Amino acid sequence: MTTSDTTTSVPDNNPGPVYATSTNFRFPQPEPYTGVRDGFLCEIWLTAMVRFFVGARITEDQRTLHAVIFLKGDAALWWDGHLLQDSAPWSSFVDAFRAAFRPAGFLDQVRNMLFDIKMTSTVSDYVARVRKYMSILCPNDMNLEARQTLEEATVACFLKGAPKDLRQVLLTYQLNNPQRTTIHDLCSVAEQFDQIWNYAALPSSSSVGSAALSYTVASATANSSSAMEIDNINLRYEINALRRQLQHSGSKLPRLSPEERAHLQRINGCYKCRQPGHRHYECPTKIKGVNHITTEGASSARQGKAPSDRV
Repeated sequence: MTTSDTTTSVPDNNPGPVYATSTNFRFPQPEPYTGVRDGFLCEIWLTAMVRFFVGARITEDQRTLHAVIFLKGDAALWWDGHLLQDSAPWSSFVDAFRAAFRPAGFLDQVRNMLFDIKMTSTVSDYVARVRKYMSILCPNDMNLEARQTLEEATVACFLKGAPKDLRQVLLTYQLNNPQRTTIHDLCSVAEQFDQIWNYAALPSSSSVGSAALSYTVASATANSSSAMEIDNINLRYEINALRRQLQHSGSKLPRLSPEERAHLQRINGCYKCRQPGHRHYECPTKIKGVNHITTEGASSARQGKAPSDRV
């Protein structure tokens, strides 16, 4: 294959992708756009086209024509019926393309998703969503003051939606770095620390327990300070496990989770003994326990001893 500034094709016996080549590097062509009305896919395709133009050295007056070549299906029919011509400016094509395939109010929707963001799975997914929303809301030609304002709001939302343990790490990083901390800095810090600790996502329930916010050791590093931190975490886990074992060793059943409470409500079950057929205020176990305590207290009173005295 010869190296030139034009688009070359792969031989028929090789079913691989078609590549465009330049004198400096070799890169694949963008995928055709089929006319899906999706704001994220629309912006991703436009970004891929701009990179293709820069890499293939497409001049400004030829960009619309090259973009039309990569329209397929409903998108190609849309352009054939449009008033713009293939020689239209690239900015006019972008405006018409977004009006056709990006839903109305898309930017407001993305802004609301960014401001209400919460970590629901992994740190990598959480960081990827933040970066995706920021790339759409902060184009390259955005005003510098507006960009800084949006980044400061995003930092606050990123900290608010993170789990408690991850939030403490990020706040500590901010205190140790008095200079302005960007959202990209916090995302990098979160990814680095997640290599040591697998941070757990916030539970869907409004009542958040400490166990749901705890993290587990993912891997140990050769760094001595990291190894010491991991040893402290293992010791803390052993203590918490022993504490739970002591709490559950008595006659009192462990605390109900929201899912167990909802299941008992559906089967008309009891919160005290976990058995169906009656409610907690009708539980025979509770009534028996009250009578037993009353009888024991009365017997102790007759003997001149109170339960507190025996303790």
